[in-house]
Amino acid sequence: MEPVQDVRGQGCERDSMTDDDKIRGYVRDVRSELQLPRSEKRRVAEELANHLDDSADRHMRSGHTRKEAVDVAIAELGDPSDVASEFNDETSRGSHVKGIPKWLPLALPTFQLLLGGILLAWSLIGDLAGSTRGNRTIQGQYLLLVIAAAILSYGVFSSVRHAEKDSSWRWVAWFCSVLAILPGLLPFIG
Repeated sequence: MEPVQDVRGQGCERDSMTDDDKIRGYVRDVRSELQLPRSEKRRVAEELANHLDDSADRHMRSGHTRKEAVDVAIAELGDPSDVASEFNDETSRGSHVKGIPKWLPLALPTFQLLLGGILLAWSLIGDLAGSTRGNRTIQGQYLLLVIAAAILSYGVFSSVRHAEKDSSWRWVAWFCSVLAILPGLLPFIG
């Protein structure tokens, strides 16, 4: 007697599936376990299907039939839930902070950069008649403030970008942001 198909159209026997159906079924099982945004799920599913096709082709070149090659490729990857958890773990390492909170550490160094630039420009414009030693000293301090703020702003920006993949970079961003306070405190310390 022939295997009976249920309402969903899947055969009771696994052998009645084509090789491409096996790959699609495996990818669908992995995708259903993924805890990622829809666009990421699509990317992972495409990457997984391509990997399975490539792996099956490699096994066929070593002498397996297409059916055996697909079975071996799927067996090499393992259980769909284990594969999905690997992708879930990989993406959970990054920071999921979005919008204004994501870029908040950049506020202080950027403000300091703008303020230092304005003060430097103002002192240079106001000093067109002639420069005294005191004015040059203040302009040098403003210039150092601008340079330090620019370096720290770049450090925060780079750290926030890296935090998309590894959330520990978020701490580096905040550390650089706090360091931006130091140049402003130096005149009061000495």
